[in-house]
Amino acid sequence: MEKRKEYAEGEIITCPRCGGDDLDCEEAPDKGKCLTCGLEFTIRQVAVWEE
Repeated sequence: MEKRKEYAEGEIITCPRCGGDDLDCEEAPDKGKCLTCGLEFTIRQVAVWEE
């Protein structure tokens, strides 16, 4: 099951599972891996607007 976590502009990206900030972002901005719990995740950009 796909889960999502949204971050505000300027917010530091942390692991969506454990909240750790020790991330391997060698393949950033597309992919990341948490060095604390081992979770691999993808990073997507979204468009947000108000009408």
